[in-house]
Amino acid sequence: MTAKLKILLAIIVLELAALGFWFYQHGTGTPANASVGENYFTLTDTAGIDRIVLGKNTFKLSNGEWQLNERYQADKPLLRELFMLLRKVEVQQLITGAEGESLRKDLENQGQTVELWRGNQQVLSFKVFGFKGNAYAIAKNSKAPAALYIPGYSLNIYEALTLPEGEWRNKNLVSTGWLGIRSLRIRYSETPDQNIDIRRDNEFYKVAGVQQLDSAMLYRYIESYRGFRVYSFVDNPSLRDSLRRLIPFCEMEIETLNGNSGINVYAGRSGMYGITQPANELVQLEPRYFARFLVRRKDFER
Repeated sequence: MTAKLKILLAIIVLELAALGFWFYQHGTGTPANASVGENYFTLTDTAGIDRIVLGKNTFKLSNGEWQLNERYQADKPLLRELFMLLRKVEVQQLITGAEGESLRKDLENQGQTVELWRGNQQVLSFKVFGFKGNAYAIAKNSKAPAALYIPGYSLNIYEALTLPEGEWRNKNLVSTGWLGIRSLRIRYSETPDQNIDIRRDNEFYKVAGVQQLDSAMLYRYIESYRGFRVYSFVDNPSLRDSLRRLIPFCEMEIETLNGNSGINVYAGRSGMYGITQPANELVQLEPRYFARFLVRRKDFER
């Protein structure tokens, strides 16, 4: 056998081996390895996504705005975070054998449905389940559960996909700043001498009781209301009713060009909460963030 013939036969053998391996990977309905399974759980393209189902929560895109359960506006920053996480999620390993069968049953019975749609086309469909700090999922057309993780994140993807409705709601109580606010009033229960009463006249804003006004400080404060947010909406009627029987730390009233809103703030050992007005909804507040709005009259004196 000549050297050329040996080389030709070697090439043919390699090509047949490669072709056989391709059929092995693609000729069955189950992934050959974990990397193939990534496509079952990873969102490769966010363009055109207009419906999301996360368990009991359904998001629909309408006129450029995401609606939550046909009742509330959804939180845009949190949805952007969701899309980012779904683009990064990877399969750590496929779970087979007895452990895989047990996980499959847990996913079928207790797993939360995750679906993403682009019009009538279903882009993603799987169930997710959390167990001992880990996230597991099973795709719609797969029998093997997969352990999921997000490279570079300590976040459990299961926790992100199973947030309650109150976490997904738009958390902006007010979204307007300079010239969009007509008046601001803060009433402190224990220090009424430091109450705030800010009103806009034809030229500028005035703070009642302040003769030498720090206009730069007032401008920055009014502008901060472009992001007047709560931490989350809390579905706990008993806690709300118990707080209503207490004297609030302060009462805030905000009048804008788009309407009026307010919040009664309660601070205690269990945290900082608020009851919105006039909706009478219980919200949780983040103290370090919310403290910027709890100014006193002396803060505006020059």
